[in-house]
Amino acid sequence: MDDIRFYEDHARITIIDDGIRHTLFQNLRSVHIFEEIIIGINELCVKFDPLAFSEKEIIAIISAQITQPVLKTNKIRQHHFSIDFNTALDMALVCNHMNMKQTEFQHWFTHQYFKVDMMGFQPGFAYLSHDSQAPSISRLDKPRAMVSNGSVGFLGKTACIYAHDGPGGWPIIGSINTPIFNHDQNPPNLIQGGDNILFELL
Repeated sequence: MDDIRFYEDHARITIIDDGIRHTLFQNLRSVHIFEEIIIGINELCVKFDPLAFSEKEIIAIISAQITQPVLKTNKIRQHHFSIDFNTALDMALVCNHMNMKQTEFQHWFTHQYFKVDMMGFQPGFAYLSHDSQAPSISRLDKPRAMVSNGSVGFLGKTACIYAHDGPGGWPIIGSINTPIFNHDQNPPNLIQGGDNILFELL
């Protein structure tokens, strides 16, 4: 735990190490004293009842979980999504940065193990990361006014899935057909922070 700061009924925990952050996120979900737990890039945010728990007690609870392996009772969720590379809008750009042919990149991408680092930007929008070496790729100079839901963006070290139609500036390498956001479901997000994702060739 690199840092923890309190804001009335919230605590923001800074953890740079991806493995520790994701493990702690999964374990805190099993503690059942936090009203809400949100995972982000390099940090976690937890909501608690300050009348029931002091800051010192919250620190002790978090510290007790941070060194534990993922609890068996809180299994990490894993999703398999078929990706259609034929819908790629920026494959040439991405392959040039990756120094790969299209078939090589497709094979590489579908053999990566992605973690959902956080949700944001728009409801259901998922930020993904992987552990392999890859160059950083910039967003498009001119963002698109419309990106279709299900589109998969790629910036080298990170990827994303668009949950809704709308504007976007990520290079698009393909799309998935599985809806990842549904207003009629509770929760509406199919995927959540801390989940694992594997992409498979359509």
